[in-house]
Parts: sequence; structure tokens; C-alpha cells
Amino acid sequence: MKKLLALLLLCAAVAYPQGATSVMSGTVSDPQGAVIPGADIAIANPATGQRFKISTSEKGEWALSALPPASYKVTVTKVGFKTVTIDNVVMNAGVPATVNARLEIGQTSDSIVVEAGQDILQTESATLSSTVQARQVAEIPFATRNAVELMVTQPGVATPGNPRSSSINGLPKGALNVTIDGMNTQDSLLKSSDGFFSYIYTPIDAVEEITLSTSATDAQNGGEGAANIRFTTRSGTNSFHGGVRCMSTLLRYQEA
Repeated sequence: MKKLLALLLLCAAVAYPQGATSVMSGTVSDPQGAVIPGADIAIANPATGQRFKISTSEKGEWALSALPPASYKVTVTKVGFKTVTIDNVVMNAGVPATVNARLEIGQTSDSIVVEAGQDILQTESATLSSTVQARQVAEIPFATRNAVELMVTQPGVATPGNPRSSSINGLPKGALNVTIDGMNTQDSLLKSSDGFFSYIYTPIDAVEEITLSTSATDAQNGGEGAANIRFTTRSGTNSFHGGVRCMSTLLRYQEA
């Protein structure tokens, strides 16, 4: 019983780090297309309340690095112009995004809200990526609870037998790079012959998203492979949630 209680406390206390981050940038302009220096940019994560602030440069440009993957709300303000708010700006792990805003003349108390979210332009990188989101991780059926196997559903992945035999774009296993929150989790001894797996088990309950980059990776992503599989673990929100799967695992451990 003591072992079970200790494991329950450990399960409740674990906080997953966020190592795979992204860069969000953009340009602020007026109705004629002229850039606006000194505009204030406020970026908020509604799920956690985390906030970031930055101002545009003399060229009307701004950039904020090391943003954890999440859905953000971007608010742009400048005296003499209406406030622009862009909701649901989704950032994926290691995938930069450009969020431009054009301000209309008016009072800052007047607000323009883009309800449906703005198209995110990936102008900072030529990297080709696909992402499996948390909802897909939870709902896509597959044989085991190992999240690596979800990659067989992505473009460019060929699976001649079981998921572990998969290859990406015909590349050899040694060209693959698997990371969890930015840290490599492959077995260096087996990577060249059996690289499509993570040495650290990746249960779907701990995964927020999985991003697969297959072409034109930059220095941030391509240091260890031509194809990169990046796992991002859940960081939590301001709401409390529970899961019976973790409990069932602990009970099986206790019976053993």
C-alpha cells in the first residue's frame, strides 16, 4: 500500500518540461502598408495564463523565440490605431510562424477581433512538417499505447511490416532523429539499423503533440538527422484533470 501511495504522489507531481520550442514573428503596418514602429505585441496562452510582451522595431518587425507549443492569442496595440486581436494562433514544436497585423486608424479602445484565427504563414523556414495534435493522439486507434507508432499515419512514412520497420522518405534508419522535449531518445548502438523507435517509452497520456519534419530542416532541427520526429510532452493547464489509465497501471504494478 505504501508503494502504491508513493507512486500516486509521484504521478501527481510530475511536470513535463518544454524543450521543443518555436519562433513567432511578424510585421505591423497601417492601412496604406507603411510599417508601424513601437507597436505593442501581447501574446497570451489562454490555457495557462502565460503572457509575453514585445514591441516592434523601427522597421515595424517583431520576433519572440522559445515559445512552447500551444494555441495563443496575439493582441496588437498602438496609440492612434484600433486594437487588433488574433485568436487561436497555433504554434507547433520547432515550426516557426509569421503573424502579420494591419492596424486601422481609430482609438485603442476600439477593437478588431479575428475570431476564426489567422492563416499562419511559415515564411522563416522552408522546412516541411506535419503535426499530430493532442486530440488526434488520444483518438486515433492503434495497436499499442506507444506514441511512436502514430508516425506511420504521416506522409512519407512507409511501413512494410510492423511499425518499428518503418522508414521515412526511403531514408536509412541512421538518418532519423527522435527527440522528446528537444533531447535525443534513441539508442545510439541500434540507431543505424533500428532507428524508428524511442529508447524512452512515450505513452500517449504524456504527449501533447508529435511533429515530423522531412525536408529542408534548419540548424535547430537538423543537427542529428535528415528526418526529425519531435515529441512534446504535456505542460498542464489551469484546470484540473484526472485519468484512470494511470491508476490502472499503478494497480497492475502493485499486484505484481
